[in-house]
Amino acid sequence: FLVKHGYSVKLFEKTDKVGGALNLIPDYRLPYEVIEDDWNYIKRIGNAEIEFNVQIDAPKDLLEDGFDGVIMAIGEQNGIDLGEDGEEFVVPYAEYLKDPRKYEGMQKVAVIGGGNVAADCAITAKNLGANIVSVFIRRKIFDMKVTRKEMEELLNRQIDLVTTTRVCKIERNNNNFDVYTCSTQPGERGYEDIENSLIKRQGFDLIVKAIGSRAEKPVEHQNIIYAGDCKNGGSTIVEAVASGLDSAKLMHKNLGGE
Repeated sequence: FLVKHGYSVKLFEKTDKVGGALNLIPDYRLPYEVIEDDWNYIKRIGNAEIEFNVQIDAPKDLLEDGFDGVIMAIGEQNGIDLGEDGEEFVVPYAEYLKDPRKYEGMQKVAVIGGGNVAADCAITAKNLGANIVSVFIRRKIFDMKVTRKEMEELLNRQIDLVTTTRVCKIERNNNNFDVYTCSTQPGERGYEDIENSLIKRQGFDLIVKAIGSRAEKPVEHQNIIYAGDCKNGGSTIVEAVASGLDSAKLMHKNLGGE
């Protein structure tokens, strides 16, 4: 939208390839070539460039450096902690999905979480040859934030959905990990632990945490606009793109456009 309206746009990318959180979506769902083609199209139609391996911590500095406006589309960068003993043994979902082949050969995998990112992690582990994949979900199965297609895929691949279950502790046991869980039930403050329901589950090669993430605190300025997951929370690609378009239109208006 911005290059079509004559703006020069520079995209600052923290990593070494374009796409941001889209690169965490498994290739079987979103091939990287699609993301790259979109960016190449933008470069063909207007004055746009990208600078890789640059993290912007202070967007106001860009305004002082000569930029008229800044759109922050940085996603939710801070993973939510389990807050339990043994969390240091857990692999965050972003680290896992960024380079899943690094964990190839793991035969028994645990995934903590009940949303579509947890589903992506579980299906990816199965695709990489895991024999057993267990997904620990604090809520009931019909409260899982997954699509019907994702649910069918989880069931068809015989991924074990362990519902109304919360991970309480993780321990290293030689080269494996033991996961302690307790059962949960709906209560006055959401799902609550059931007393005396602790179970020890042994022998996991890998534990992936996919319980959500949070965004950085926004900077208040008329010409610093937030878009996508960092503004609205985790969403679909379609919703994120729509938010990006809205932010571009608002920026155009703030800079004196019609």
